[in-house]
Parts: sequence; structure tokens; C-alpha cells
Amino acid sequence: MAVNKMKDLRDTGLRNAGLRDTELRNESIEMSGRTGDAHAMKQQTKNQAKHTLGVYLGITIFCGIVFLVYDQFSHGVRSPYMTFLFAWPLVFGVLPALIRMAAKLPDPDLLSKDIYNTGVGAMTFSSLLRGIFEIAGTASDYQKYLMGAGVIFAAAGLLLYVFYLIHRKQQAE
Repeated sequence: MAVNKMKDLRDTGLRNAGLRDTELRNESIEMSGRTGDAHAMKQQTKNQAKHTLGVYLGITIFCGIVFLVYDQFSHGVRSPYMTFLFAWPLVFGVLPALIRMAAKLPDPDLLSKDIYNTGVGAMTFSSLLRGIFEIAGTASDYQKYLMGAGVIFAAAGLLLYVFYLIHRKQQAE
């Protein structure tokens, strides 16, 4: 009873310190003495991958709806960047989450995940802007810079995740 009360107080203090739920779960696993418990880690990875999959599926559906609504008001003018807006979160969000779940890869660390998600978001938003500009009959150089930054961020996030996996494998040996 006292141990549970202490864990609750610790969790509340960590939440107030600004730590995220993933970090809290990692701390809870370590504090409970199950540091090597493979089942708890697999469950955590499965839950995180499901969450990522759900978020990117939602974004994919939202992008499809944005295209359908915008298409109704575009007077028959179309842009492939707007038509295939849904493909960015599908290819760079849903598919990697499915691959991670199938291969049972561990969760990415916070830095690589945030950088990668920023890149995917920038590429998706850049595609939206390019589609709007093409339908309106204009262009902007800034959209190209945004796409380039998105590609760089996504590649950097993926590279950091690979380094994280290598480092984690070396620690296990």
C-alpha cells in the first residue's frame, strides 16, 4: 500500500516536471524492478506503435477529406499535390508504424520521433500549399524550401532512429 502511494506521488511529481507518458512508463518499469522484463517492454512498444498508427491514420483520413472539400470549390481545376495529399502521412506515417509493429522494433527515442514527425508534417503541409497555389494559378519559392526542410528533417529523424537502434543493440551485448 505504501509502495503504491509512493509510486503515485512520484508519477505526479514527474508529470508536473513535464515528462511525457512514455518516459513515465519507462520510469515505472525501471522502478518496479522489472527492468529486464521483456513482456512489459513489448507491450509498451505495441501500444506506442498502435498510437502512432492511429494518429497517422487519422491525419491521412483528414487529408482525404480536405481534398474532397477543396475539390468541390476548385471549379474543376486539380493539382496532383492536392489530390494525393493523403499519401504523405500514409507512406511516411502509417507504413513505418505497420513495419515497426510487424518487425517488433522498439519505440524510437523522443528526439528522433519528434524530428521525423516534424519532417512528415512539413512535407504534408508543403504539398497542401503547392496544391492550393497550383489551383489558384500562382507559385511560391517558400513552399519548395518547406518541402526541402521536411525531407531533411524526416531523413535526420530516421537516421537518429537507426543510430538509436545500433546503440541499444550494443548496450544489450
